[in-house]
Amino acid sequence: MEELAIGFYVFRHNGPSAQKLCLASNAEIIGRSPFIKCNLSVPQVVNQSTLELEVDPPTPVDPFHLIIVPSTFQPGLCADFTLAVHADPKPVLQRVMERWSEASVQDQWLGETAGGCRNHKTWSNNPQFALTFADTAAMPNSKAIVILCQDASRNPLEAIGFYVLNQSGQVVAKASFMRAPEVCVQIPVDTASLLSAGRYSILPCTFAPGAETTFSLSVFAPVQCEMSRIAVNPA
Repeated sequence: MEELAIGFYVFRHNGPSAQKLCLASNAEIIGRSPFIKCNLSVPQVVNQSTLELEVDPPTPVDPFHLIIVPSTFQPGLCADFTLAVHADPKPVLQRVMERWSEASVQDQWLGETAGGCRNHKTWSNNPQFALTFADTAAMPNSKAIVILCQDASRNPLEAIGFYVLNQSGQVVAKASFMRAPEVCVQIPVDTASLLSAGRYSILPCTFAPGAETTFSLSVFAPVQCEMSRIAVNPA
């Protein structure tokens, strides 16, 4: 049985809550508590992790909302918890109920489908995916998040990135190529940007052709989204 350790992270709330939970990075953490091992054999023992955090007082222009994420150290462990915040003025705690729609696929660059970036004529041989949004008019000026991941255990990592195209074949967004476990970019969710009924094409690739590895592609959006592979005939 895994040992239960508890703690929490504090993020500045500078955007939609669901987006923050999807893209919370180390650079955005303004505080984190130590993870405390719990003694569950003695009911009278209070298992708690605490953090003292100094923040600027809120103003009408900058209310300084925070997002607190309590968690266990290891995933998959179930436990009840109580979250308390003591501050002046008295804070208000409200659970974030926003949950974005998610679409994910797993695939690989292999053989002819390892086409490399647009610097190479074989770039169109890479796996391609159709991304469709529903009810784009209901969420004007909103954005979706596209994340491409590779196997983090690879050594060395491949330089990965991806292109986002509209239905006219124009590249409307690009994730910079990096030797990193994941790269991401935000894209608009509206018909004016899509030039079609809520549809993009996404082409993930490695920088150099012939680099073979597995990958996963995920999209988080404030509206319902679906992703499917497009049949491609290698050139």
